[in-house]
Amino acid sequence: MLLADLDGALMATAIGALAGSALLPLLASLVPRVPTALRMTVPRMLAVLGCLAVALLGATLIRPQARFLTSSAAWPFIICGRNSLYIFCLGILLSVVGHLVLNEFFGGLAMQFAVSVAGVVIMIAVAAQGTPGGGAVGAPTASKGARG
Repeated sequence: MLLADLDGALMATAIGALAGSALLPLLASLVPRVPTALRMTVPRMLAVLGCLAVALLGATLIRPQARFLTSSAAWPFIICGRNSLYIFCLGILLSVVGHLVLNEFFGGLAMQFAVSVAGVVIMIAVAAQGTPGGGAVGAPTASKGARG
C-alpha cells in the first residue's frame, strides 16, 4: 500500500515538474527585471528537472516485462542501455568529432543529419560488439561471477 502511494506521489511530482518547467519561463517573461544570473540559471535547472521528470515517468509507466521490449526494434536500445557508460563516453567523443566535421566541412542540414545518423550507427555497432566471449561489454560471465 505504501509503495502504491509512493508511486502516485512520484508520478504527481513528475507531472508537476513537467508542467512547472513549461510555465516558469512564461512567468519569468512577465517579470521584466530578472537578474541576469537567474535568467541564465533557471532554464538550465528546468531542463534538468524536465529530463528527470520524463525519466521518472518512463520508469514508472514502462514495466521491465513490457512486450515491446523484446521486439527487434528495441534491440539497439537494449544493448546500448546495457553498455550505457561506454556508450555515454563514446557519445561524448563522437560529439566532439561531429562538431569538428561540421565546422571544417559544409555544415548544412544534410550534413548534420548524416553526422547524427553516423554517430547513432557507430554507438549501436560498438554496443553490439561486446566482449570476445559474446557477452555485453562489462557483463559478468559465469566464471567471473556478478561481483568479479
